[in-house]
Amino acid sequence: MTDLDHRTADAEPEPERDGFSTFDDYRARRRREREAEAVTTVILGERVTLPTSLPIGFEMRLHRMADERTTEAEAVELMAELVAMLYGDDALDRWGDDLDVDDLQTLIIWGAANVRSPHSMTFEEAARAAKAAEGKVRTARRSAARSRARRPRRGSGPR
Repeated sequence: MTDLDHRTADAEPEPERDGFSTFDDYRARRRREREAEAVTTVILGERVTLPTSLPIGFEMRLHRMADERTTEAEAVELMAELVAMLYGDDALDRWGDDLDVDDLQTLIIWGAANVRSPHSMTFEEAARAAKAAEGKVRTARRSAARSRARRPRRGSGPR
């Protein structure tokens, strides 16, 4: 085994100060603790339990959704992906006809907040946060559009 080879060695890991021998031990305990705190609610008559954690791809999609360069069509697609990550792959098939865009944004913000910190946000707070975020994105998109409009086009300046 080389100095750069970090794969499993034959030696047993030594417990660290917190009592865990490996990251896997730590992660398993953390998952058990989170499962005990999982948030459950009712959405359109269906009892739903939030996941106990979200992959990094969730955060990446949230940031892309807020980017002023993201088109409306891309934002809708990202919302669908976020809803699937929070509530299941078929959530929009089950609820899509009964929810509007404001509802979806509220569910995304409420779900993300309550996965990170169980019972930390109400639906009303999530709806207000969604409205505030939507306003910021619109302002950023208008500002970016004005900035692009003011820039001279290549080849259109004095020669």
